[in-house]
Amino acid sequence: MLKSETTPSRKKVIALAMAVFVPTLMWFITGFLMVYAVLGKPLHTAIFAGLLAAALIFIIEKLVVMSSGSKWLVMFRVLLAFLVAALGSVFLDEVIFAKDISQQMAINRDQLINRKKDQVQQSFNDEKVALEKTIQEKYAAWQQSLQAAAREADGSAGSGIKGVHAITRLKQDNAVTIQNDYLQAKKELEDLQFHILDEQEKAAEQVRAGFENNALLQLVKAMFDLVKTDGYMMGFYILITAILFVLEFLVVVFKVTMGKTNYERKLELIEEIGQRRMEKVRQNDLKQFDSGKISPEYRQAYANLIKSKASLFN
Repeated sequence: MLKSETTPSRKKVIALAMAVFVPTLMWFITGFLMVYAVLGKPLHTAIFAGLLAAALIFIIEKLVVMSSGSKWLVMFRVLLAFLVAALGSVFLDEVIFAKDISQQMAINRDQLINRKKDQVQQSFNDEKVALEKTIQEKYAAWQQSLQAAAREADGSAGSGIKGVHAITRLKQDNAVTIQNDYLQAKKELEDLQFHILDEQEKAAEQVRAGFENNALLQLVKAMFDLVKTDGYMMGFYILITAILFVLEFLVVVFKVTMGKTNYERKLELIEEIGQRRMEKVRQNDLKQFDSGKISPEYRQAYANLIKSKASLFN
């Protein structure tokens, strides 16, 4: 159809087609590398993800090219270009800075493990403090009972009778009872400490599981942690985002800035003529529309009149 059109018309169609394939190809590469190199998925999964991303962008860009170019569509495409560029820059940076992000992931994992352990420690802190206080009190009571039994035996206190007699043995038995209470409290504290260590290890395992298999959210968080702490990476991230924004907006730029061609003017004229005809039909303009002309009998009679030739007998 375009072969009969002017050279500028053909050039514009080719330019728009090439502009559509720029973000399409870019998203295929980004999607493939993100799934294959960063997430570590199989090759066929990465290819499928790249094709899916490319097909989605291709459909969106094709709709933009085929549209009439209204301001609302342009505003929507600008917003979409910004969002897609921001998302694409994240994925591309994940591929470029994969090793740096892996190191930051390890740092984030260790920090999160320490925070979880502290949280577990804090949750048992009141119980631990209470047990430690009880142990101190029982230890002090045990020592006092031992001293009381010793003073009873040497006659310096108590009954004043030297030797291990009934009262001495009674105080010694009391010291043993208090000692057993002290040892029991000490054992409870040790059991609590082992329980705390077990809970901390469970919390650490949960954190490690969340960082396994290159979890996407953790990768994104690690990347932004790097961006916040590293000025060079922030600059590079902004540069990549700007480049992707320009590439994403390429189709809209071409469509808005390139002038109308004869092919587009012809299409607009066809639409305008059709619209005028429909308006006259709606107004029942008999000069332009005769409902009888659509009947098969009329069409057959009209065709016979066209084919007939003049002679001496008619």
